[in-house]
Amino acid sequence: MNAKKTRELLREKFKSICSERVNQSIDGFRALIKHAGDNEAIDSLMREIHTLKGELRLMGFADGGKIVHRLEDRLRDLHDNDFAQAEAFLDLFTEGLDSVAGMVVRDTPVAIEALAQKIDQWQAKPTGRKTKKKTGAQKSKKTKPAPKKRAADSPAAPAAKPETKMSDMVRVSGAGLDQLGDLAGDLFTSNLRLQELSAMVDEIITETKQLEESLSRLGQHSPTTTEDHPAWRCQELAHKLAGYRRTQHDRISAMANSLDQVLEHVRELRLLPVSTLFDLYRSAARELARERGKKCAVTIEGETTLVDRSVLEALNEVLLHLIRNAIDHGLEDPAGRLRQNKTAAGKLLLRARLVGDRILIDVEDDGAGIDIKKVKTTAVQNGLLTPEAATAMGNKTAMQMIFRSGFSTLDTASEISGRGVGMDVVQTKIQEFGGAIRIQSTLNLGTCFTIDLPTSIAINRVLLFQVAGQTFALLATFVDRVERISPAALMKTSGGMALSVDQKTIPAGDAADLLHLGIASTRGDQIAVVVVHHGEKMFALIVDRLLGERELTIKPLGSFLSGMRGVTGAAMQEDGTVILVLHAGELIASAGRGGAPARPRLAEKSRRAQRVLLVEDSLVTRQLEHNILTAMGLQVSEAQNGIEALELLNKQTFELIISDVEMPELDGYELTRRLKQDDRWMQIPVILVTTRGSSEDRRMGIEVGADAYIVKSDFKKEEFMETVQRFLP
Repeated sequence: MNAKKTRELLREKFKSICSERVNQSIDGFRALIKHAGDNEAIDSLMREIHTLKGELRLMGFADGGKIVHRLEDRLRDLHDNDFAQAEAFLDLFTEGLDSVAGMVVRDTPVAIEALAQKIDQWQAKPTGRKTKKKTGAQKSKKTKPAPKKRAADSPAAPAAKPETKMSDMVRVSGAGLDQLGDLAGDLFTSNLRLQELSAMVDEIITETKQLEESLSRLGQHSPTTTEDHPAWRCQELAHKLAGYRRTQHDRISAMANSLDQVLEHVRELRLLPVSTLFDLYRSAARELARERGKKCAVTIEGETTLVDRSVLEALNEVLLHLIRNAIDHGLEDPAGRLRQNKTAAGKLLLRARLVGDRILIDVEDDGAGIDIKKVKTTAVQNGLLTPEAATAMGNKTAMQMIFRSGFSTLDTASEISGRGVGMDVVQTKIQEFGGAIRIQSTLNLGTCFTIDLPTSIAINRVLLFQVAGQTFALLATFVDRVERISPAALMKTSGGMALSVDQKTIPAGDAADLLHLGIASTRGDQIAVVVVHHGEKMFALIVDRLLGERELTIKPLGSFLSGMRGVTGAAMQEDGTVILVLHAGELIASAGRGGAPARPRLAEKSRRAQRVLLVEDSLVTRQLEHNILTAMGLQVSEAQNGIEALELLNKQTFELIISDVEMPELDGYELTRRLKQDDRWMQIPVILVTTRGSSEDRRMGIEVGADAYIVKSDFKKEEFMETVQRFLP
């Protein structure tokens, strides 16, 4: 490996090291505020900062090293003053280290000179406390160690970990682990196929024995010798098949045992502590709070909880949106919090815990909470609810409105548009991976979002059933029960069919109707029902035939089918048949929409030949966005400025307009204003994609009528695609 490649790998590794050191330093500084006289903690903090400074310079982050050097100088000043002003320096200390982490981990631009000057100019306010000058003897004097506790007072020491040798350690790429997991899943499927073949051999043996009996009866008076008799030869064949069957069974059992061990080892290799993800967002949350003029203290619990790396990847974008939501919508500004007798800094808790084969992630804040009255009022104003429905709606149901696309109680823009796109993305992403999200909120006390996901999204237990001759699966974790009922047990209500379960009336629906598969098969006197639950909602799904539970390898859909609604993934049966794994949440939502089709979104859109107008003066940016849009199956027309865009609009029709802001002749703000004031184009959604990310810029975008606002520094391909899909009709 050449030197350049080695350095790149080291810099990539340093990102996680830097994030860890920053978080440890901030935690250590907070601890000093409470225990200013803890010499050991002081020395540990000073070592951590000094080491970070050296690592930054060594890895080529000279600007970061400059900031940490300034912070180190101020720490020495505080140390000489017995850390009397530590609390007053906390915000600037945190801001400096978070800026360094942002620079290294997220390539966030930082005004280095301004920040360095700000740190240089900070001075401790006089406290009237005299600083003691230490003599040489005092400086060299070590802190006397605390007396050891008696055995009865101290907890039992943990068992010593076995020594790990360097020869026992290897570096494995994430892609390599994914490939190994896929191969293990394929082996699992192959083993199921072998078991199916074994069952076929059993059938052949049975048929051979039946043939032997028939030949014996027919040849009772045959003059042939016993050895030449067909029945005897048939019996001999049956004995050989039985021997082959026993050998095959033994080998399949041995293979199954080995495969179980392989799968278990692969699962263990793929497990990572959830802190791998949590630590990335501690400094990001504090940075975002500062941008909004707020303060935020981040606490982590359950950071050692182990979870599959694929689940961590699924959680990555979800956590980003939830943290943004907590800071934008939840946490109040310091002055507002003090008026409510709260601490000036808001509290954000990230907590992980395992419950069975599920992992629960809490994102909890102590902010303003969700104002149910405002949610209902906004829903009525946006035409999502009638006043009567809003009045009758319970609080828990009303809270779910925040996940509706286009819904937000904020009057000004946030990271995208301030219109609820982020929370819609959260729910969609979680449902894609077979999960659910719950909300608990109390006005003025705070909000807690709980994400419920499987600890692995590869091999899962599913319930198989048939509908209109096709086989489908549901994740077993969302199946409450299966029952066989008489047709008379189904009730007809104004909203459709219903079923009484545990003294509750829940909606019911025919799977053939929901999946648009035509007429269901004849079912006779008994009807098979799968009672599905997702979050707090339940639904009785009527199917043709129940096939039982199985463990199957579930793989995500390819890019061609990635727009399929209501489908979590696909699995393969023993005979090679591919079955779709349906998502309970989308099934229930489809039933609530009156049986909305669970069919590919992109297929519907392609039939309408949807056209997008892309307005961007930068050739590089325009080409990037053009490639993404065409990959989504959309027809793209380009304009270099607002004037060209208006000329194209006079000639063609478009379903969506994506525009830059800073352009010659006519900028994006003025273009959007003209479009929204013209009856011909006012209904076309406009997404602004720009480098201008201040609060004033976002507010301007909303005022001129933009439907979404994406800042280029926060640009992510997946988020961009999801935003586009949500605004297409």
